[in-house]
Amino acid sequence: MGYSAYEAEMLSKQLDEGYQYELRHGWGPGTLPKNVEVIEHTVDGYKDYVTLDRQLTPEELKEYDIRERSNTAMDDDFKSVSNGEFTLEYENHIYYVYDDFIEGDDSLLFYTSRLEAIKETYPSLYKAFVKKYGVIEDYDNNDDEDEDDDETGYEFIQRKQVLDSDGFYTDYTMYQDRATGEYVFVFGDRDLYKPEDGDFDYVADNEDEAWEWFNSYNGFEDDDEEGIYSSTQLDAAAQDKLEDIEFIMNNYVNGTYGMTVESQGNGKFLVDYAGLQADVQFNLTADGLVYTINGKGPFEHSSYEYIAPDIYDVLMF
Repeated sequence: MGYSAYEAEMLSKQLDEGYQYELRHGWGPGTLPKNVEVIEHTVDGYKDYVTLDRQLTPEELKEYDIRERSNTAMDDDFKSVSNGEFTLEYENHIYYVYDDFIEGDDSLLFYTSRLEAIKETYPSLYKAFVKKYGVIEDYDNNDDEDEDDDETGYEFIQRKQVLDSDGFYTDYTMYQDRATGEYVFVFGDRDLYKPEDGDFDYVADNEDEAWEWFNSYNGFEDDDEEGIYSSTQLDAAAQDKLEDIEFIMNNYVNGTYGMTVESQGNGKFLVDYAGLQADVQFNLTADGLVYTINGKGPFEHSSYEYIAPDIYDVLMF
């Protein structure tokens, strides 16, 4: 349906004056507050962008995990170099490598948030980029360094995923107390549970004891003597859902953006993307698709099409 001259003018004005956002979990029910009007919805690659009639509050941005989109900032952020064979572009903390002799979508060969990955795979592009722009700090993908803060009094050592009592996987993190030299362990999402809170799951006196404990600890799997998390103990409905999820992960997520998927059993999957790994744990008793990624979430969707973008966002942003 076409627009009248007046409608076209008003739409152009709305787009210019509207508030633009990136939907980090795709376009669909529940991805936006109900009391907003969507002026425009666009898709750029795998990302969904919307222009809204009002500005979202900080609480809404957090609740719906939405990011503001600034065209000016994006333009200023864009950088590009070419060596005559390949082109390296940098935008929004992501590096893209294109084949100069191929047109269209097939020209995209590689993308990553890590400049070191470009250096290893395309050394001449890396040198040309650094010569022109200098070294741009990589976007922080896992926030581990944030834990290594002199002000907290604790040095981050290592973390892994362990089974929680709800059947999901969560963080288990080892720190060293700078004052005492002791090694302390914190159970739970590291964004919520901090060593400075003093709620330690275990304290080790020395490094050998610390690593022995860390490597052997498996969370609630250690208490699973009756196999309550084993797929062999699932009821019929949960077993059917597990089979559906495995089909989705193997046939729709595997291969998307170059991802590879390996089933770990019990609704847990190890996903590799460009050398970055994500532990994806599905809730086999919840309605729809409910899952955590590296302990973050839960993410809830009615369609499988959001799984790969969610994994990408957690790993890259």
